[in-house]
Amino acid sequence: MKTIYTNEIKRAFNTLGMKLALLIGCGLSIWHVVSVIIPQSSLISYELFSEVIDPLFVPTGLFNNWMGNELYPIQSYIFYLILPLLAVLPFGSSFFEDRKSGYIINVCTRVDKKIYYKAKYLAVFLSGGVAVAAPLLLNLIMSSMFLPALLPDNGSNGTISPVTMLYELFFTHPLIYILMFIAIDFLFAGVIATLSLSYTYFTEHKFGVLIVPFVFYFFIYSLANLINKTEYSLFFMLNGGATNNYLLVYILYFLLFFALSYIIFMWKGKMQDVKA
Repeated sequence: MKTIYTNEIKRAFNTLGMKLALLIGCGLSIWHVVSVIIPQSSLISYELFSEVIDPLFVPTGLFNNWMGNELYPIQSYIFYLILPLLAVLPFGSSFFEDRKSGYIINVCTRVDKKIYYKAKYLAVFLSGGVAVAAPLLLNLIMSSMFLPALLPDNGSNGTISPVTMLYELFFTHPLIYILMFIAIDFLFAGVIATLSLSYTYFTEHKFGVLIVPFVFYFFIYSLANLINKTEYSLFFMLNGGATNNYLLVYILYFLLFFALSYIIFMWKGKMQDVKA
């Protein structure tokens, strides 16, 4: 039993898709550091070491400017826009490929089919989460090399406001707040990637399997925009600087994705023969 879990996870983290997702995500992360963080660092240095210091100057720090705290830099915008694609690239199409190649038949002659499906789900979930969380962690670490870890100031906190979930934590323990949002992004990237598993039963095209998480993600954004509730789209809510972040909304979104992925995936797998 442990062997199949280990094997699927190893497969997930050694794919070309994982390398490509990390290349794109980390590329955006480094681009953000070069074009946003380093100039901010230079500005702080200039102000602090200039002969005439502006008494109103408030140096901006790491927690206000890292990539996961705002959507205004183009790098952050692109990252959160293509988040579903980054999540699904590593292993999202593997179930489709296993069915087409007959690999699933070979595996299920040695282990219980239910165990294989659970291992597949876990591997897709973990690989999707890592593909999104790793670039964010890289950006946080690299940004900390150039910007001071100052406690956020009320006058320069960006979009963090009293309507933001646990906003007090951002001002008292900002690192914990940031790590919390990276964990949230990990969980949602994982569950979004697993949508590809359940959709595999309804398509004969690999491209459809890879694109459906992004389509569903963008559908939620469009629907929220249509009813003038854009702040409730995952595109905004997965960013640490978003407003109106209510815990209940996160839970409902996660349960929705879980139902559309795990429940359908396991139910269809139980109903269908492995040769299907």
